Formats: sequence, structure tokens, C-alpha cells
Amino acid sequence: MLVPAIALAIGSTVKIILNCYLVPINPNIFILGGTAGAALSTVICHMISVIIEFKSLKKEINLKLNSVKFFIKPCIATCIMGIISNIIYKSLITPVGEKISLIISILLATLVYLICIIILKVFTKEEIFMIPFGKKVYDFISFRKKS
Repeated sequence: MLVPAIALAIGSTVKIILNCYLVPINPNIFILGGTAGAALSTVICHMISVIIEFKSLKKEINLKLNSVKFFIKPCIATCIMGIISNIIYKSLITPVGEKISLIISILLATLVYLICIIILKVFTKEEIFMIPFGKKVYDFISFRKKS
């Protein structure tokens, strides 16, 4: 039970250090300054925590993860989602304004990510059944495949 707390403490320490350096930087001078720097430090914080926890699980229970299923496919889906949401945001910002463009791009990014996860077959039938309303989700996905 100590490992997650220690992992998060280490990750949070790294986050604080990175925030101190990246947030004060003007984003016009360096792309990872300001709020982008804060976001990057959060991602790095959680990556450090997850890596520590995975190493601990691997050691304790001989955890074996399929790297394609658990890392590569979600990263591909995330990249596709990021690119499409950025395109949507930038194309809508002038006609509808910044706030509405942001809301629409976030909603569509969620939809794009779900579609990518389905297309890339990240989850098995058994894993889908484990989520709430899993049978309905699987039936919907299967219906889409037959059409």
C-alpha cells in the first residue's frame, strides 16, 4: 500500500520542480512555457507514478502486459485524437469564438478517441462486458461492424 503513495510523492515532487521552471517561461519564446508547461509537468508526474507502480506490480505478482495493447494502441488513439481536436479547435475559433470552439473540440475529441479505441480493438469482448452496460456497448459495436 505504500508503493502508490511513494510513487505519487516522487511524481508530485518532479511536477513541482518542473512547474517552477516551465510555468514562468513566456509561451511565445518557448512552446512548453506557461500553461503548456504546467500540462507537461502533470503528464510527466503521472508517467513517473505509473512506471514506478508497474515496476512494483511486475516484481510482486509477475505482471506481464502486452505493450501493443496497453501502450502503443492507446498512444496512437491519443495522437489521432489530439491532431483532430486541434484541427477542429483552430477551424472553429474564428466563426464561433474561443469558448464554444474549445467545448466542441473537447466533446468531439472524446468521440474520436472512443472510435479509435474501437477501431484499434484495444478491448476484448470479455473486457467490454466488465464495464457498466458492457453488453449494450458490445451489441452497439457489433451492430456497427455488421452494417
